[in-house]
Amino acid sequence: MEVCRKTVLVLFCLTAVWLSVESMTKTQSLRSILDHFTSTRNVYVDPAAKQRARDFIVKTFKDHGLHTWTEEFRSNQDKYPGVNVVGQLPGRYTGTSDDKIVVIGSHYDSVQTSPGVDDNGSGITALLQTLMLYTSPDKLKCSRDHTLLFVAFDLEEIQPSSNVPYSLSGNCPYPRGLCGSEYFVKNLTQSLNSTGAGFQGALVLETILNYNNTPNSQKFSPLLKNYFPQAYQQLFTNKFRGDFLSVIGRSYMTMESSLVGYQMLSKKMKTSKSLKLAFPRVCV
Repeated sequence: MEVCRKTVLVLFCLTAVWLSVESMTKTQSLRSILDHFTSTRNVYVDPAAKQRARDFIVKTFKDHGLHTWTEEFRSNQDKYPGVNVVGQLPGRYTGTSDDKIVVIGSHYDSVQTSPGVDDNGSGITALLQTLMLYTSPDKLKCSRDHTLLFVAFDLEEIQPSSNVPYSLSGNCPYPRGLCGSEYFVKNLTQSLNSTGAGFQGALVLETILNYNNTPNSQKFSPLLKNYFPQAYQQLFTNKFRGDFLSVIGRSYMTMESSLVGYQMLSKKMKTSKSLKLAFPRVCV
């Protein structure tokens, strides 16, 4: 079965998983998951907290039957390597040229000055909740054609520190982060080239917890009005309330591709016509 009709790279703020709490046990609830991501997960502040969060992700992946591995990589902070966590749900075509891989990802590290509950405990919690729903007994009875990868990215929030020498000599020369995702994409590209498999898209979950329906509670860049006039008009009509999630997408897989799809979603979760990536079906 196809997950989507064309290759799309999507940054997608997923909310549907938050609606299934009633069907989950207490230990699997969103709150109990989020409790594992309420301490600052930054090596300059609390390396142990970051390690505990990573261990919880690895355990959750393995407990739900994923083939799980980690990717260690260097960054612009030589003293502290990054560690991505990857979990694979294989399909019938995994490892072949007929495969069309889908990625669901989120970063689990935080900045130095925040406990990182919204950024990005909310995203990684949604990822783990999606995994739990996707591997529930009724879904496991169904067959999959294509590979589904769950990825927890590290060092999205990397930044210079006065305590650690800073240089651009590492493998990831970005002073503002994105190191884990860049390393993952490089590895994924090599895998696609070696097997001939295709890539259908990625759903990346980021800062989806905060909600405020007070007028003028939503802040945004002045450039929004110029680059995304329809989105700006929606905000204007809604009195700039922070009661929505945004969907941002690219029409091509390359990092150099231009931003072509953007739509602000209301509480009714209307589907964006420019982003047609469907969530993977598991039954044939």
